[in-house]
Amino acid sequence: MAIDHRRAQKKNATGAFFFFMATLIMWAVSVFFEILINNRTELLPLIFGFCFYQFSNWVCRNFISRDPLLVNTCVSLLHSSLTSASGKKRATVEEYFSILGS
Repeated sequence: MAIDHRRAQKKNATGAFFFFMATLIMWAVSVFFEILINNRTELLPLIFGFCFYQFSNWVCRNFISRDPLLVNTCVSLLHSSLTSASGKKRATVEEYFSILGS
């Protein structure tokens, strides 16, 4: 079953795309504000991780497949593998909000 790329491109023009991009921009601005203005250098791994996974998306999209489902699956598996291999304990919701509140 072939994918109709014109239909996929039309999906990008919907409100969901703009809502996602607006949310992503607001998140980036708030993280940069915290790092630069409030000197929260412990948030730098967020920026590095974001860049790494965006680069991974680009590599998968350009060298493996243009199918968005396959690209998303590849990067999701990469994320799961790296998270599992890191061995770090994940923060609970309470710990996360206590970090943000400090």
